[in-house]
Amino acid sequence: MERVVPETADMSLALLSLGAITRGWWRGNTPLILGCDDPQAYLEGWCFMGAIVGRIANRDSGAAFDLDGKRHGPKENVGPNQLDGGPGGLWNRSWMVEDAGPTKARLSCRSLDGEGDDPGAVDVVLSVTRGTDSLTCGMGTRPDRPTPLTLAPAHPLLLRRGGGCAILAGACRFCSGDRRRLVPAR
Repeated sequence: MERVVPETADMSLALLSLGAITRGWWRGNTPLILGCDDPQAYLEGWCFMGAIVGRIANRDSGAAFDLDGKRHGPKENVGPNQLDGGPGGLWNRSWMVEDAGPTKARLSCRSLDGEGDDPGAVDVVLSVTRGTDSLTCGMGTRPDRPTPLTLAPAHPLLLRRGGGCAILAGACRFCSGDRRRLVPAR
């Protein structure tokens, strides 16, 4: 697992090649996102935290979809559903560090045709640029044919409240859905 650390005196960032995980983002000594101190923890159960998730981010109800008249059955990983790309999702893949410097990093990953029963091969690129007091993340994809594709960063943000920090609750807390099947309403 490779570690990339673009930093200056005011801001630093730690990325991992596993899942393109943003392990930490700090302004001075203040953490801005939640991350594990030990990168090994991501291999032992903190799988989605800080990672780029997909090929289908969020939950795929019933872990199945139809495309061009063919039924596809991505692998289930949460009950009868697929969460954030399933067990072989982008969060669980080794990404290649293409470029890394003091203010930027670029990581890429190739998802092959048929992996997890997803049709088509997809090349994915994550670009991260750190400004003086900003962070810009860009994601790009290039599928070789039509395929469902939704990517998302799973970065738990920390919000300052007074002198301390509080975790920003996940969006699922604010949307309605079928709680028995663990899927958002369509």
